[in-house]
Amino acid sequence: MSVFRIRLMLALSALALPAAASHAAPPTVDGCFEDWNRDHIVAVDPAGDASGAFDVTTLSAQFVGEVLHLRFDTGRTLNIQSGPDGDGTLVLEFTSGNVALRINTRERSVNRLTGSQQVWQDVGWHAVGYWSAPTYANDEFEVRVNLAAAGFAAGDRIALTLAGSDSLANPVALRYAGPAEPLPPIDFELQGPADGQLRVVSLNTLRNGIVAPDRSAAVLRLLAASDPDIVLLQEEYNTSAADVEAAIEGKFDADWNIVKVRDNVIASRLPLTKLQNFDDSYAAALVADATGQMRLVLSIHPKCCGHIGSEEDKRRIDQALAMARTVELARQRFGADLPVLIAGDWNLVGSRSPLDLLTDPTGPNLRELHARHAGSAETYTWFAPDSSFGPGKLDLATVDEKSAEHSRAILLDSRTISPASAAALGLKPTDSAASDHLLMVIDFGRTTPAR
Repeated sequence: MSVFRIRLMLALSALALPAAASHAAPPTVDGCFEDWNRDHIVAVDPAGDASGAFDVTTLSAQFVGEVLHLRFDTGRTLNIQSGPDGDGTLVLEFTSGNVALRINTRERSVNRLTGSQQVWQDVGWHAVGYWSAPTYANDEFEVRVNLAAAGFAAGDRIALTLAGSDSLANPVALRYAGPAEPLPPIDFELQGPADGQLRVVSLNTLRNGIVAPDRSAAVLRLLAASDPDIVLLQEEYNTSAADVEAAIEGKFDADWNIVKVRDNVIASRLPLTKLQNFDDSYAAALVADATGQMRLVLSIHPKCCGHIGSEEDKRRIDQALAMARTVELARQRFGADLPVLIAGDWNLVGSRSPLDLLTDPTGPNLRELHARHAGSAETYTWFAPDSSFGPGKLDLATVDEKSAEHSRAILLDSRTISPASAAALGLKPTDSAASDHLLMVIDFGRTTPAR
């Protein structure tokens, strides 16, 4: 198998905090909170004083150059961007002199005020580099916002206040020190899979992208960039298995095997055996490698939209139960240690229950592979600048417990790696604009531990 090598740069800003504490690496907005500690707390507020669902008791802050990271609790499990109308909202307000920024989490609006005229302008999340995590319902969240992009200048003393469902007794005083010196670059290799390892790529192609006249060439370049053994696709609604096969074989100049259920596709260089699926939110197949090792692979696309407790969320939970049943039956037939990979667009925007069901130690007992962008420390997998919803982590990969130590996931965005790096992968810098989801590269079952 051919080997593609690329050296990508993780240009991460040096860390500066509101307090004197420092860390060896900057925080990441990923819905995991291990990179926060008590030194980062900047405000404490009493519980039970909120007028709506958002009842903040602890607010923490960290700077990474011009990017401010915030962490706060909400008093109960809810979704930060959507929910019942009676919940109210949480508003983050930043002010310094004639510059102000207001982020309304439930209205999903970002407004900026600059200049002497003092007129509020709706700028959208993308203009200030805002996003939050996790995308699923939780009782604490972290957000990021680029203060330089919002109009603040180095040296500004910024007052942070809360509004909406809850407020603080006093504003939090933050000092924006300005851009920081970057940390030394970290080299990263995206190379072909090692012996005994499968390389899988997953991509929601955005409404039949693999055959769309204006996007198919870019989608196929993305799929070919890492020389995969298996391709998982979602949103190929109006294409047939034969259409997908022709498109992929035309790009790779080789024979591929195809399994397709509704919009979900599994395409493989290796032999595939289609397995029964119990609804149409996923496709399932056994893959046999050259050694005869069998692996269960699912390409999934559960119901979109909604919030915790909504009908859409209940549907996703039912779909996760169907997937768990497929895993259970496959293990009964082919052995309890059958390697499993479930990946795709999970639409995890309601409760976390679908993921919990598939990672349950008494059930499928899978483990999530925490994916990071090649070339940065970001973790979102979906964003659409024309949407009121900010970037989200909708695409996930989970593997069986035994494989977890030897597997990894990487997110590839041709727009954020260098043009030279994109060219080395056979990509044009704009190729990732072909979809609102990013390509996920999954090295499954590595023979040596993932770094």
